[in-house]
Amino acid sequence: MDTANIVITGAGIVCAMGCNLKEVAESLRRQRSGVGRMRFLQSAHQELPVGEVAMDTADMKHRLHIDPSREVSRTALMGMMAVGEALANAHLQPTDGLRVLLVSGTTVAGMDITENHYASMAEGGDASCLLQHDCGASSQLIADHFGLFSDVATI
Repeated sequence: MDTANIVITGAGIVCAMGCNLKEVAESLRRQRSGVGRMRFLQSAHQELPVGEVAMDTADMKHRLHIDPSREVSRTALMGMMAVGEALANAHLQPTDGLRVLLVSGTTVAGMDITENHYASMAEGGDASCLLQHDCGASSQLIADHFGLFSDVATI
């Protein structure tokens, strides 16, 4: 059996506790959970506490140089930010010619977009936004954003 060496050279994280490794480590040291009142998500369920990434969707798009009018789920945007941090941490560039595998999980996978379109869908409108709920959809958007990954695996 042929085996390949797998090397993890960089890491990135975006979650309710912080938008990068340093912020998350500081939250852990200070025992901050990141769960609280909804501030950035647009939802009919404002009464519920959430583990929300403390950044506006427009700010995420700006950081990632994504057209503000393009509809992209927060799941994909957070993944792009985390992968960007991991690639920078590993000093990897798309031009390096290395074979890089993206293993990606998901949050609520486009629920932010679906909630925005719910009223229209209930009236029989376009439901194509539901395609963003497949974890493979956000993984593919992340991979496409960087143009670096030879394989995409979703978990």
